[in-house]
Amino acid sequence: MKNMKIFLSAKPAPLEIDIDRTTLIVIDVQNCTVADGGMWHLAGANVSQFRTIINPVKKLSHALRDRGRRVVYITHCYSPDFRELGEPDSVLWERSSAHISYNEHPEWREKSLIRGTWGSEILEDIKPEPDDIIVEKSRYSGFCGTNLDTILRSLNTRYLLFVGILAHICVEATLRDAFSYGYYPVYVSDAVAAPTETVEQATIATVSTAYGWVTNSKIILDTLNV
Repeated sequence: MKNMKIFLSAKPAPLEIDIDRTTLIVIDVQNCTVADGGMWHLAGANVSQFRTIINPVKKLSHALRDRGRRVVYITHCYSPDFRELGEPDSVLWERSSAHISYNEHPEWREKSLIRGTWGSEILEDIKPEPDDIIVEKSRYSGFCGTNLDTILRSLNTRYLLFVGILAHICVEATLRDAFSYGYYPVYVSDAVAAPTETVEQATIATVSTAYGWVTNSKIILDTLNV
């Protein structure tokens, strides 16, 4: 199906997008962040509330694949020695929650964001298909230090649908960079997890005011007649 342009109801205004130039970006939906027994769950986070995004993410993934688009997954991972954080005096060593948690609870290693562990794997419920693409990052933004921009341009991407975890950190950081790189970023509100309603609304306000558009999965799927 070629040249399929649709109009999305969105904030701050409707947006025309070309599905043939649209890519779904799934951010940090890993066992560590959303699964029972993962590091965030062990640290006391209510990960069950984050899992409400799973069905919208699955439906959007299937819809985009059915139209010949590849889904791009972004995962947050580190080496066992956290070398990606840079020099010992880097602020990242002080502020990385993954590093702090790992230092405090080394017994959580297999449930953390250490590369190759169960914790770092993408949640089974939304696992990638063979033609999908995985981009590994070590910063909040999926563009920082990765080849994400090159991949998206190779896919002839102009429009990005953002889903995943967490609204105000990795999703917003990646979305802001997408805007700076010249993409049209669309924040899919019911497919992005946030720790509180206040945080969610603040992120939505930021995106719709300055960086892109906000809609939900139902609007997208209904517009696509899914």
